[in-house]
Amino acid sequence: MACRDPICRAVAGILLAGVMLASAVEIAVYDIYGNNGTGTLTVKDTAANLTAGAITRGTGVTAFARTNSMAAYGWTSSGTPGANDCFQFTLTPATGYSLTLDDMIFGEQQVRNQYYADEDAQLWAVRSSRDGYTANLASGATTAPGSVGTHTIDLSGLGPLTSAVTFRIYGYDSSGFIFLPTINEWALVNYDTGRGVTVTGDVVLIPEPGAGLFLALGGAALLCRRRSLRRDHGGALATATPAAA
Repeated sequence: MACRDPICRAVAGILLAGVMLASAVEIAVYDIYGNNGTGTLTVKDTAANLTAGAITRGTGVTAFARTNSMAAYGWTSSGTPGANDCFQFTLTPATGYSLTLDDMIFGEQQVRNQYYADEDAQLWAVRSSRDGYTANLASGATTAPGSVGTHTIDLSGLGPLTSAVTFRIYGYDSSGFIFLPTINEWALVNYDTGRGVTVTGDVVLIPEPGAGLFLALGGAALLCRRRSLRRDHGGALATATPAAA
């Protein structure tokens, strides 16, 4: 049934807007296809009022050339991530805006052929600057050459952000030969057409202080006024003198 009451329409509009905001969208997309493995990787698409910095390497690893990759060698052989053995990027909401994150998706693969793939980084982990890169947001095993590992990390626990946040994707647990350090390799690659690293979420304007309360009070006052008019109108009908026969 159609809603013709103005208040009903207004509430429906607010609820619809809330549903739209709750639907996650891609707010930062990095396309690795065409990258030669070296250098940095600039963002392909980004949401309005959000700055997405380039993907760079930590100082603990070294770039090397590889088609359609963001590649590096020198990943630690330790069973825990090396502090600077990572790929990293920063998201910064514009002043006056809030960033709510949902997921990060990225693609990766080991680099060496089947005879040496077990010398590459065997594990990955994702951490953020929110806790000083202390705890893993997620972790798992890297993917053998010839296949692409696609990993989705839940970021919703980070809460609304009004300042920059940096994410690091670590590779570790490499067993590369000590005399051949270039064997312990690993790379980010596209997991889908045009997508190698993607972040979903929302970037929304922060309401002015009191704006939400003012809107709520205004709606309540309008509703009370309508109810008052209905009561007055009903009372007038109840006291009216019947017409003479």
